[in-house]
Amino acid sequence: MALCLGVAEATDGEAMVPTIDAPAWFTSEQAERGEAKYQSECAECHGDEIVDVIATWPRAGFFYNFISSQMPIDNPGGLSPQDYTDILAFLLAANGFPAGDEELPPDREIIDTIEIRDLLPE
Repeated sequence: MALCLGVAEATDGEAMVPTIDAPAWFTSEQAERGEAKYQSECAECHGDEIVDVIATWPRAGFFYNFISSQMPIDNPGGLSPQDYTDILAFLLAANGFPAGDEELPPDREIIDTIEIRDLLPE
């Protein structure tokens, strides 16, 4: 997992995902759907390496545009816009972005406003 700026405090003794000081772009349910879709569509080729790779992209929109047009390799662009958005939510969550009360819509203009690299430590 990518390094993050802080760690959320656990109130029930369970481990918490590190969090960074960033807006909440997605819900935890959306990130869970994205993780399931990632496991079924991406993990066979990418394993866990893609979790760190997303941090090299300056904005989520660039990453989203790439995966939604080039992945999966055997069916480029073959997933629904919602599936790609859910996968993005999972990867943001895995890098410490906080979940919120509203789902990230499959809207490229909104997704393009999510800064990634500037929020993660060097």
